[in-house]
Amino acid sequence: MQNLKVLSINKASIKRLPASFTDLAQLENINLSLCQLEQLPDAIWKLPNLRYLILSGNKLTAIPEEIELPALLTLDVEDNQLQTLPGVLTKQVKMRVVRASGNPFDYLPESFSFFKGLELTMPEKKKLLDISYKGADGKGTITWDDAAYQAQEDKTAIAPVEELIKKQKLTKYKKPLLSLIKRTVGFKQIEQEDYNEVGNHRFGGRPDLPQHIDYPMFYDKDEKKRFHYEFIAQINCEDIAHLQDYLPRRGSLFFFFKSIHFFGYDPSDLAHVIYIEDNSTLSSGKRFQLQEEDFFELLDGQYAPQKAEAFATVSTPSFFAYYQNTYLFEGKAKSLADKEELLEDLYDPYEEKVSSLKEFDHAVNSYGFTQHESPELQAALNQKGNPQDWVILLLVKSRGDFQWGDAGELFFVIHKSDLAKRDFSNVFITMESS
Repeated sequence: MQNLKVLSINKASIKRLPASFTDLAQLENINLSLCQLEQLPDAIWKLPNLRYLILSGNKLTAIPEEIELPALLTLDVEDNQLQTLPGVLTKQVKMRVVRASGNPFDYLPESFSFFKGLELTMPEKKKLLDISYKGADGKGTITWDDAAYQAQEDKTAIAPVEELIKKQKLTKYKKPLLSLIKRTVGFKQIEQEDYNEVGNHRFGGRPDLPQHIDYPMFYDKDEKKRFHYEFIAQINCEDIAHLQDYLPRRGSLFFFFKSIHFFGYDPSDLAHVIYIEDNSTLSSGKRFQLQEEDFFELLDGQYAPQKAEAFATVSTPSFFAYYQNTYLFEGKAKSLADKEELLEDLYDPYEEKVSSLKEFDHAVNSYGFTQHESPELQAALNQKGNPQDWVILLLVKSRGDFQWGDAGELFFVIHKSDLAKRDFSNVFITMESS
């Protein structure tokens, strides 16, 4: 079978592979998960065409230092018996992801502190690596006011939540629940954009960038071509300055996205956010005459443009994946950490009712529903720092032309220090699909 490209063997009592296995030089995808593998032939780590190597759920105790896998994109060694990983893994030219949680690691080489594709749990990363966030500019972080993001001291904002807690007989948990409420700015799409106004809140269409700012583009190595980013939204910061204290007081923010097709394939530079400090420099987006072929894949060359209005509201976390998002249960919310039965039953009487107090299509500084790690935790795992130090800069729901995985949500996430610096060069983006 010397032309074999894909081999998948799962849940088999295989402890080792024959040395001749590595004669299968055309292999591109190997999945040997949930077996009893204790070791692999050294030559398997030098297969020239191997792109995916899935070895999770085995009994591997070591990976050799001599590795030459020029085509490898993903290595999965979760739930083995590894005590370390060779630093040479981070030097494989195409390596994007190393999934390695669930191993009894003693240490990891320093190179993994700078390799964004390493997937471990947050406790594992804190134990093994330096996870301190260095700032988008690499100069470290500055202080910020956490109280600006929370609503517990805003009596007007939390009054309806307090009433809801009382009505649903949750008063016993009032203090920890209120400590998690965020001061959110919601956006409601109101009508189709006609471009008669420059600098208004807008979702889809074309951006009102100043004349001296080029429409952002990226280069795709596979297509060997430059494409335009998809324009998602523009937010007029001056218009919502009275609703919050964490965004810039002046100017506008513009949000761009590569394409949904890069998720899980090429995570680099998925998000592009531009901050314009002076709204008087903005120019109508009508001037951008872009076509469908100018984008990687965007029907009609744009999302249907919608005007939006902003309003103050509140947001509470989803406890669906509370066991993975344990960082929520700190400070005043610590008493909720061991209330598993309560957390599993809060959706109908509490979460859904808080979200319906004033419903929004899109939002700033809100929580987002995910089936696993929250957007903030994903950002910390990917970019370093603590998850509670990251914030959803913009949540974009599936509305109209926006369909994120059919009916999911798109999240632009930023570190609070970068937001305080007004540095939007390291915005993380993730998506929850339906």
